[in-house]
Amino acid sequence: MKKMSLLFSMIFLFALFSTDQTTEAAAKYSETLLAESTKAYALTSTQTLLVDHVNNQLQVINLSTQQIVWSKRFPVVYDSQVLINPLKIIVITSENNKLKKITISADGTILSEQVFPSIKLTENIKISWAPAINKEKEKLAVVNGSQVLLYEYPWKKPITTFPYSLAEDKKYENTIIKDVQLQTPYVVEHFALT
Repeated sequence: MKKMSLLFSMIFLFALFSTDQTTEAAAKYSETLLAESTKAYALTSTQTLLVDHVNNQLQVINLSTQQIVWSKRFPVVYDSQVLINPLKIIVITSENNKLKKITISADGTILSEQVFPSIKLTENIKISWAPAINKEKEKLAVVNGSQVLLYEYPWKKPITTFPYSLAEDKKYENTIIKDVQLQTPYVVEHFALT
């Protein structure tokens, strides 16, 4: 899926810069869409979802016409994924300082919303969501302080907690977690050591 997303991202960028209307096309899109903080997901053969973590928005772009099909803004985008069969977009965001999961159809219609009132949000929190797979339940990984909290239904308290510090952390002044990805049954953390 990641290879396909990368392929469609490259096709999108090629289409964007190979037309005679390069300056006109560039004016339609924010430069942040080309930044490292933007993720691209292939929805169909002609549509790509762009998740802009700087401006906290989702945009679906028609690659053939280079037009924005739909766009949605959120207070913050902690995580997002595209699920197939049926095609839908999952966004982990917040509302009124509560964690929220929004399910959106490929045409931009909000299908469902779920609030997680027991999960406390802090300033530098990192969150990753994983769908239910086989016998595994849907899960959320929340990096809060110096630990990773793993939640599943009924979402009231973590099913497991573990520290994210490394044995070699003592060599450095700060260990900063840059990102967390939950791919059931694994949690992958990206660190910066200073």
